[in-house]
Amino acid sequence: MSHYRTTLTFAACLAVACFTVRVLATEEQSKDNDLLKGTWKVKEVDVAGKHDGAREGSTDQKWDIANGKIVIRFGDGAEEEWTYTIDSTSSPQSIDLKKTAGVKAGATPLGIYELKGDTLRICFNGDGKRPPRFDEAALGDSRFGRRIVLERR
Repeated sequence: MSHYRTTLTFAACLAVACFTVRVLATEEQSKDNDLLKGTWKVKEVDVAGKHDGAREGSTDQKWDIANGKIVIRFGDGAEEEWTYTIDSTSSPQSIDLKKTAGVKAGATPLGIYELKGDTLRICFNGDGKRPPRFDEAALGDSRFGRRIVLERR
């Protein structure tokens, strides 16, 4: 009976620990989502593969981020819409994107992000592989890769 009680106690403690970790991770991701909200101006951008260099490679972009959605407004008036989910507990922190409007709607690049103060870095590939770091070489052979540095406005 003592062994059975010990096993039940251990199982209960394990369940509470798992629940606590899940709650803390959810709270951390919610905090990061709140910190991402706002209007951002592109400071630097690197693009891989074929692209509209005049638009996608331009720093003349404004990003509005809120509630799992990104709206990108380009200097020429064009717009793109994306949805995103983040995992702030991974290392590096990950972001999964889905383009919901514009050219390549439906594309689902995998990326990483880093938020330091009023600077947000995002690096993503469209080849199904998440980049391991924030440099142009990490974009690899992706035809839809980007490395973007944004500043809060």
